[in-house]
Amino acid sequence: MEQASAGWRFWLFWVIMTNIGFIPGVGLGSLLGGFFSDKLLQATVSAIVIGLLSGLAQGLVLRRHQISGLGWTVATTAG
Repeated sequence: MEQASAGWRFWLFWVIMTNIGFIPGVGLGSLLGGFFSDKLLQATVSAIVIGLLSGLAQGLVLRRHQISGLGWTVATTAG
């Protein structure tokens, strides 16, 4: 079985899309986390939002290569 290697364009697109998801995720996560008074809950909500938006953006990269991004998004959000 041959293994396809990821080219530099894949990795560049991956980094760009990760930042496209991460940067707004930090802002939105902070905003939504601010609705809670408990610091642990604030951090948890913020992390979930960051993971979700980053995973969605990364899933778009995977989708271009016929790989389902849904499982990746769920795993990234959980992570």
